[in-house]
Amino acid sequence: MCGIAGLAGGDALRHEKTVAAMGDSQHYRGPDCTMHAAARERRAVLAMNTLLIVDPQAMPGPYLDRDTGILLAFNGEIYNWRSQAAAWGIAIGERESDAHFLLRAWAKIGPSCLDGLDGMFAISVYDPRTAKLFLARDRLGEKPLYWHPAGAA
Repeated sequence: MCGIAGLAGGDALRHEKTVAAMGDSQHYRGPDCTMHAAARERRAVLAMNTLLIVDPQAMPGPYLDRDTGILLAFNGEIYNWRSQAAAWGIAIGERESDAHFLLRAWAKIGPSCLDGLDGMFAISVYDPRTAKLFLARDRLGEKPLYWHPAGAA
Protein backbone atom coordinates (compact mmCIF):
# COMPACT_ATOMS: atom_id res chain seq x y z
CA MET A 1 0.00 0.00 0.00
CA CYS A 2 2.44 2.73 1.18
CA GLY A 3 1.77 6.45 1.10
CA ILE A 4 3.71 9.57 0.24
CA ALA A 5 3.39 13.25 1.13
CA GLY A 6 5.62 16.26 0.87
CA LEU A 7 6.32 19.89 0.22
CA ALA A 8 8.90 21.61 -1.95
CA GLY A 9 10.00 25.22 -2.22
CA GLY A 10 12.36 27.73 -0.72
CA ASP A 11 10.81 27.49 2.74
CA ALA A 12 10.11 23.74 2.76
CA LEU A 13 12.12 23.00 5.90
CA ARG A 14 10.06 25.54 7.82
CA HIS A 15 7.09 23.20 7.26
CA GLU A 16 8.83 19.99 8.31
CA LYS A 17 6.42 19.38 11.20
CA THR A 18 3.47 19.79 8.82
CA VAL A 19 4.89 17.21 6.43
CA ALA A 20 5.56 14.85 9.35
CA ALA A 21 1.91 15.28 10.42
CA MET A 22 0.80 14.57 6.83
CA GLY A 23 2.71 11.30 6.98
CA ASP A 24 1.33 10.46 10.41
CA SER A 25 -2.23 11.12 9.26
CA GLN A 26 -1.96 8.31 6.71
CA HIS A 27 0.02 5.88 8.88
CA TYR A 28 -2.45 3.10 8.04
CA ARG A 29 -1.12 3.13 4.43
CA GLY A 30 2.26 1.83 5.59
CA PRO A 31 2.12 -0.02 8.87
CA ASP A 32 5.81 -1.01 8.82
CA CYS A 33 7.14 2.53 9.24
CA THR A 34 6.26 6.21 8.87
CA MET A 35 9.19 8.60 8.46
CA HIS A 36 10.03 11.90 6.82
CA ALA A 37 13.27 13.37 5.50
CA ALA A 38 14.49 16.74 4.29
CA ALA A 39 16.67 17.36 1.27
CA ARG A 40 20.18 18.54 2.14
CA GLU A 41 19.64 22.07 0.84
CA ARG A 42 16.28 22.18 2.65
CA ARG A 43 14.14 22.84 -0.43
CA ALA A 44 12.00 19.69 -0.03
CA VAL A 45 10.60 17.57 2.77
CA LEU A 46 9.04 14.19 1.95
CA ALA A 47 7.13 11.77 4.15
CA MET A 48 6.56 8.11 3.43
CA ASN A 49 4.48 5.37 4.97
CA THR A 50 6.13 2.06 4.22
CA LEU A 51 4.62 -1.37 3.73
CA LEU A 52 7.58 -3.67 3.16
CA ILE A 53 6.59 -6.28 0.57
CA VAL A 54 9.60 -6.93 -1.67
CA ASP A 55 11.89 -7.47 1.35
CA PRO A 56 10.43 -7.21 4.86
CA GLN A 57 13.94 -6.42 6.17
CA ALA A 58 14.65 -3.59 3.69
CA MET A 59 15.32 -0.06 4.87
CA PRO A 60 12.09 2.00 4.83
CA GLY A 61 11.81 5.36 3.04
CA PRO A 62 11.99 8.16 2.20
CA TYR A 63 15.26 7.38 0.47
CA LEU A 64 18.25 9.70 0.11
CA ASP A 65 21.10 9.19 -2.35
CA ARG A 66 24.16 10.34 -0.44
CA ASP A 67 26.21 11.17 -3.55
CA THR A 68 23.66 13.31 -5.42
CA GLY A 69 21.31 14.40 -2.63
CA ILE A 70 18.28 13.03 -4.51
CA LEU A 71 15.34 12.38 -2.18
CA LEU A 72 12.67 9.81 -3.13
CA ALA A 73 9.29 8.82 -1.67
CA PHE A 74 7.79 5.75 -3.30
CA ASN A 75 4.43 3.98 -3.30
CA GLY A 76 3.95 0.73 -5.18
CA GLU A 77 6.02 -1.98 -6.75
CA ILE A 78 8.28 -2.23 -9.78
CA TYR A 79 8.04 -5.74 -11.17
CA ASN A 80 11.08 -5.72 -13.44
CA TRP A 81 13.50 -3.91 -11.14
CA ARG A 82 16.04 -6.71 -10.90
CA SER A 83 16.33 -7.12 -14.68
CA GLN A 84 16.52 -3.35 -15.18
CA ALA A 85 19.20 -3.06 -12.51
CA ALA A 86 21.26 -5.66 -14.35
CA ALA A 87 20.66 -4.03 -17.75
CA TRP A 88 21.59 -0.55 -16.49
CA GLY A 89 24.56 -1.68 -14.36
CA ILE A 90 23.00 -0.59 -11.07
CA ALA A 91 24.28 -2.45 -8.03
CA ILE A 92 21.69 -3.58 -5.52
CA GLY A 93 22.76 -4.53 -2.03
CA GLU A 94 21.38 -7.08 0.32
CA ARG A 95 18.23 -5.86 2.06
CA GLU A 96 17.52 -3.38 -0.72
CA SER A 97 14.33 -3.16 -2.72
CA ASP A 98 12.78 -1.74 -5.86
CA ALA A 99 12.75 1.69 -4.20
CA HIS A 100 16.52 1.61 -3.69
CA PHE A 101 16.92 0.60 -7.32
CA LEU A 102 14.68 3.47 -8.45
CA LEU A 103 16.70 5.99 -6.44
CA ARG A 104 19.94 4.82 -8.06
CA ALA A 105 18.36 4.65 -11.52
CA TRP A 106 17.16 8.24 -11.15
CA ALA A 107 20.62 9.35 -10.05
CA LYS A 108 22.23 7.60 -13.03
CA ILE A 109 19.67 8.09 -15.81
CA GLY A 110 17.23 10.76 -14.62
CA PRO A 111 13.48 10.82 -15.33
CA SER A 112 13.89 8.71 -18.47
CA CYS A 113 14.49 5.71 -16.20
CA LEU A 114 10.71 5.57 -15.79
CA ASP A 115 10.34 4.56 -19.44
CA GLY A 116 11.82 1.12 -18.76
CA LEU A 117 9.73 0.28 -15.69
CA ASP A 118 6.91 -2.21 -15.45
CA GLY A 119 4.83 -1.86 -12.32
CA MET A 120 2.30 0.12 -10.36
CA PHE A 121 3.70 3.13 -8.55
CA ALA A 122 3.53 6.77 -7.59
CA ILE A 123 6.74 8.64 -6.83
CA SER A 124 7.93 11.96 -5.59
CA VAL A 125 11.56 12.77 -6.37
CA TYR A 126 13.39 15.92 -5.34
CA ASP A 127 16.54 16.33 -7.42
CA PRO A 128 18.87 19.07 -6.16
CA ARG A 129 20.80 18.99 -9.44
CA THR A 130 17.78 20.64 -11.07
CA ALA A 131 16.19 22.05 -7.88
CA LYS A 132 12.87 20.49 -8.91
CA LEU A 133 10.31 18.17 -7.40
CA PHE A 134 9.17 15.53 -9.89
CA LEU A 135 5.89 13.65 -9.44
CA ALA A 136 4.93 10.63 -11.52
CA ARG A 137 2.86 7.50 -11.49
CA ASP A 138 2.61 4.40 -13.61
CA ARG A 139 1.00 4.53 -17.05
CA LEU A 140 -2.35 3.21 -15.81
CA GLY A 141 -2.45 5.46 -12.75
CA GLU A 142 -3.05 2.60 -10.33
CA LYS A 143 -1.55 4.38 -7.34
CA PRO A 144 -3.04 7.68 -6.14
CA LEU A 145 -1.09 10.88 -6.64
CA TYR A 146 -2.59 14.26 -5.77
CA TRP A 147 -0.82 17.60 -5.87
CA HIS A 148 -1.63 21.22 -5.17
CA PRO A 149 0.47 24.19 -6.32
CA ALA A 150 1.04 26.78 -3.60
CA GLY A 151 -1.11 29.87 -3.92
CA ALA A 152 -3.74 28.13 -6.05
CA ALA A 153 -7.38 28.40 -5.11
